[in-house]
Parts: sequence; C-alpha cells; structure tokens
Amino acid sequence: MVVLRAVLAGVVVAYLSAAAPPAAGWSGQGLPPDRVSYVPPVDAPVVDPFRPPPNPYGPGNRGLTYGTSPGDAVRAAADGTVIFAGQVGGSLHVTILHADGLRTSYSFLATIAVRQNARVRQGDLVGTAGGTVHFGVRDPNDTYLDPALLFAGQLRIDVYLVAGPDDGDGRPGSRAREARALQVIVRDRLRAAAAFGRRVATDAADRWRIRARSAINLTTASHVASMARSMQGWYLQQSNCTAAATVPPRPAGRRIVVLVAGVGSSSDNAAITKVDTAALGYGSGDVIRYSYRGGTQPYTPADTEQDLTVSAERLNELLDTVAAANPGVPIDIVAHSQGGVVARMAVQVRTPPQEVQTLVTLGSPHGGANLATAVAAARLDPRSAEALRRARELSQLDLDPDGRSIAQLAETSTTIDALNRTSFPSSVRFTSIGARGDLTVPSPRTIVGDGSTSTVVPLSGLNAHDDLPGAAVTQREIALAVAGLPPTCRSFSQALADTITGESIDAVEDDLTATAAWAPVLSGSW
Repeated sequence: MVVLRAVLAGVVVAYLSAAAPPAAGWSGQGLPPDRVSYVPPVDAPVVDPFRPPPNPYGPGNRGLTYGTSPGDAVRAAADGTVIFAGQVGGSLHVTILHADGLRTSYSFLATIAVRQNARVRQGDLVGTAGGTVHFGVRDPNDTYLDPALLFAGQLRIDVYLVAGPDDGDGRPGSRAREARALQVIVRDRLRAAAAFGRRVATDAADRWRIRARSAINLTTASHVASMARSMQGWYLQQSNCTAAATVPPRPAGRRIVVLVAGVGSSSDNAAITKVDTAALGYGSGDVIRYSYRGGTQPYTPADTEQDLTVSAERLNELLDTVAAANPGVPIDIVAHSQGGVVARMAVQVRTPPQEVQTLVTLGSPHGGANLATAVAAARLDPRSAEALRRARELSQLDLDPDGRSIAQLAETSTTIDALNRTSFPSSVRFTSIGARGDLTVPSPRTIVGDGSTSTVVPLSGLNAHDDLPGAAVTQREIALAVAGLPPTCRSFSQALADTITGESIDAVEDDLTATAAWAPVLSGSW
C-alpha cells in the first residue's frame, strides 16, 4: 500500500561565490601582504542563510541573518576602518572596510558604538542588536558574497584597497554609496516581512477551509448522500454495462499504451508496471513509460512531487512526440494513483493529439485524497508537523509532505477544484477504476462526476492500492475500456458492498483529517 509518508525535507543551501574584477579606485595586482581572518560577529545561530537573488533587484538574503535578541553585542568580524555608521531606511547599520578590499555590514542594530573613520580591531563592539541581525559581505563592486565561505577561509579576492575611506562622493568610502548598497538589505527585509504576512494569511485561510471541509465530512448526512450517489450511478449504469460472461475482444491493429505511475514511484519501482500490457494486446515496442522528468528518462520519487501542472505539461509533450512519430496509430493512457490526475490534467489542459483515444485511471483521487488533506492539515500546526517528521523518520520513506503535488492532491486544493470544474474532452474515452477496499484512495474518491465512466472492482486488502494495476479484475476493465465497451455489470449486492466498504474507509480517514485539523482548536493553541 502506498501511504502518504510524512517528511520534512531538509533545505539544501547552495553557497555561491565569485572573484570580482578590479573596480575604480582598486588595484588587482596580487593579494594583500597580510591575509585577513574573519570570525562571526555575534554568538547566535544563523536563522536564514545566504540566498543570492536571481537578479540584482530580486528578493533574497544577501548575507546571514542571526537569531540574536535585543541588546546582544555585535562585534567586528575583522580589523578594519568604519566607513559608515548611521541610519538607512529607518534602521541602524555599520560598514567596515578591511585590508583585503572586502566590506562587512552589520544591519538592523539598536545602538551604534563606533563612529565613521574609526579604526576597529576584530572583536571590538560595533553596536547592539535590535532583534535579528543581518551580516553582509561585499566585494569592491558592491556584490554581496556568502559570509559562510568567509569564515571557512574559502573566499578569495585578488584586490586590495588603494584609496582610503572618504566622506566625499564616488570614492570607496562615500556615505552615499554605502547608503545605496545597504538599501537593498532594508528592501530585502521589507519584502521578507510582506511575504511572511501573505504566508500567514494564506495558511489561515487554508486552515479554516480544511476545518470546514472536515466538519462537513464528519456528518452522517454527507456520507449518506455520497452512498446515494454511488448507488444511483450503479442503477443508471445497468442499462449500459458488459455482461460478466463476455470476453473483452483484443483490439484490432496496432495500438500504443503510455503508462503513468503515481506519487512516490520511480523508473525502477512503480505499481503501474504490473499492468499486463502483452495480454491486453500491446506489442513490447509499443509500451511507453512516462517519466516525471520528461520523456522516458529515469526519474526518482522526489520528481513525482513536483507541481502537477509541470507533470501534466511533460506528459503532453510526450504524447505529442509519440503521436508525431506514429501518425494514425491509436494511443491509450493507463495511469495509476496520482498519475491518473496528471493524465487527466494533460488531456483537459489542451487538446491532445487525435491519436489519443482512451484514458483509464486506476485508484486515482479525482475527488482529492483524504490522506493528502490530513497531511495538509497537520502541516499547519507545529506540533502535528513535528509528528509528521517523526513518522517519516520511523518509516524511512521518501515522500515529502511539503512536496507541491501532495498539497495539490488535498480535497481542498484549488488544483482539484479547477480540474473538476473543467469538462473532459468528448474525443477521448475516460474510465476511472477504483478498488473496493483501497485504503490509500477510497473508492468514493475515484468517482468522476462529469458523466465519465466510473466503476469499482472487488479488490481489498492492505495492498489493494498497489495490487490494483495487476489484478485480473482490473485487467478486464482496462480491456473493456480500450475496446470501447462499458464496465462489467455488477449486481445490487456487489454495488452495495462496494459502496459501504468504500464509504467506511472514507469515513475513518475523514476522522484522521478532522483530528489533524481541529486538534489545535480543541487544545486552545489555534
């Protein structure tokens, strides 16, 4: 069974540095006679590492932000001369010029303990923290570099100061020049504050949307209504179904099948490969495995967690390529779990090649996945998020609850909502197949309500979700769909068993979501 595993992926920070060319007023004729040694300016942890912006005007963190407290001492990282000590953008800053041509800046101070043109030694007090302190390093061209490399002795610059500090205009020590350079640090902090505010507002909206949805799902009426819809669908299907004794015909002529796996799969391990394509009539050279990296190249579980829109676009590109190489040859798509949502998006986003004739999805959460909703709810509460991290460590599995696709599979996601508001093209036959006892995607979540064909096969067990693609009952339904025939007829008792079992699993998972969503409120920590 593929269970949405809890993870909190570690953030990998790329440290970038570059030697700067000589600038006006500077000489690049070798290294200074004495190498400058640097130490951190405060005794506090880094809470935001160096994040170079994509362009000179883009957002980022042009230095290190330390988790200092108001009043903490801020000291010179190395010997040098103070070339700026004052206010920029309503906050206090100090800049020190060093013998190797680098400038260090100490920003967002509460007080300043030095004056301009003063000589300071490493460890001298330059001011006190007003909160978190930003420490930056610039080369002679005013390009911000990574201070972490400076402390590690990995930053080298082959220039040294010729002109000294000055309070005039245009020279290295100009107050106006320093103010302009420091202004980007102030701008970055204002942008970060605005982004934080937007994130808080978005999280609050998501939190209450999930809580509202979970409250509705907990009501008996919602499940009774869902069961009624399922049984109504069965009743209407009785006039258009295939008798159980009917053997599905093998397709005439050549056909191509594109297989799309689900979240957490890889090019080496995917449940979709259990589909018996040979028995369905496809030649070995006409079976194509979609890659979440694009085309058919190898991919990893992490690749499956990218934005579903990106995955759908890459599938579109693959379909175009296959159709162009095989004009007139019918193409069928068989997709499992998340792959079914990706395939449905690919077909609905834009007109697919005319060769695409059939889409069959297996255990796909077209109505959103309960477990993804539970993960989304847990992520919004720090204690629940920590529980998710511990669960991930215990399971030693790879799925990241912060992965984009996981959030998009939640019942409350705008992606699922938009998908269900968009009409499926009539040029493609669409059949959704669910498993009666699927614990990962309960059968009610696999039903598509836009008139497309949905059916449930009598498959249960802990591994029903992963076993679905290779089950004999599933093979039959895929064969019927490819042949253009309706699903196998089900008796009233079979349909009722499918409905009750699926709704029961759905109800239990709704309880899990409600627990994650409402626990902070009930504990008074919301």
